[in-house]
Amino acid sequence: ARYLPETMSRLKKNEALFAQELRFEYIFVDDGSGDDTWHVLKGLHQAYPDQLVLVKLVSNTGSYHAILAGLKHATGTVHVV
Repeated sequence: ARYLPETMSRLKKNEALFAQELRFEYIFVDDGSGDDTWHVLKGLHQAYPDQLVLVKLVSNTGSYHAILAGLKHATGTVHVV
């Protein structure tokens, strides 16, 4: 949870390296985290509601299932994991 704000900040700065007409969508999957991850993600979603998609899994199912869950919610044509 503590690194999420910095991660989002760096992702937003990275957008400047691409053409302005590109639309970025960020999907964060909370895979049953035991810390404050979901609360932090909800705060980030308020700051970037049009770009941030949040997925909360009921329990820790492993990275493979978390990635699949994130991809299922993706709407873009290019996916980077």
